[in-house]
Amino acid sequence: MRRRGTGFKGLSVLSSLAFRGAIVPCKNAVRMGSDDVFGNDLRRKCVLCPDRNGGFMFNSVREALDVTGDALGSAAWLHFRRFLAHPLRVRSVFPASEDLSRLIAAQIHRREDEFIVELGAGTGAVTRALLSRGIPACQLVVVEIDPEMADYLRASFPEVRVIAGDAFEVAKAVPATIVGKVSTVICGIPVAALGLERQHRLIANVRLLMSKGARLLVFGYLPHPPLPAHQLGLRRTGSALTLRNFPPGFVWIYELAK
Repeated sequence: MRRRGTGFKGLSVLSSLAFRGAIVPCKNAVRMGSDDVFGNDLRRKCVLCPDRNGGFMFNSVREALDVTGDALGSAAWLHFRRFLAHPLRVRSVFPASEDLSRLIAAQIHRREDEFIVELGAGTGAVTRALLSRGIPACQLVVVEIDPEMADYLRASFPEVRVIAGDAFEVAKAVPATIVGKVSTVICGIPVAALGLERQHRLIANVRLLMSKGARLLVFGYLPHPPLPAHQLGLRRTGSALTLRNFPPGFVWIYELAK
């Protein structure tokens, strides 16, 4: 006998899962308990199935990782678990799509002897796109505050320098040799929700890293600029949008005001 759908009915998470191919049809979906939903086994996946009442059922199966491939499936599930644990910090149900990640990588401004710093790297969707674009791993530094995600990044990108730390202390956390030699800083943390005081603190740290003419790329899901550029000593120079992300992804381009 089938049971009624879970409390996820009507949430936009379902659209996100469907967009990424993570909703898998199944014949005998069963509702999972909370221990299953919040479990630590990265090899498991939530499979959601519609029922006749408009609700959704969970079915936990290892084979669901085959839908997106083992590596990407594990990353998506880890990201989802960390979102459930820290929704305000992680902010999105799943990592940036490949299209959004490539869009971010396309805005990179880099000279041969300079570095790229990524703040809030999550499970490495943007990191992967940067490497695919030809950024040398030795010139890429990623910062992630979540220890579990940082461990995943180290395992996934062993040649990239991964710092498990706070973006608000990034100037102290990165090697001294790259301070002032960073041509692009990519920010994936929810800066729009920080408040002006914390935004000032973050930009003060970022400013110490940046070389002359460097860029700050901030990506997110709001259709308006996430930072008050003038108040933070920045100049907004452009933006980009992709609809092939759920929700649509925006990239905002800033430079230091002269």
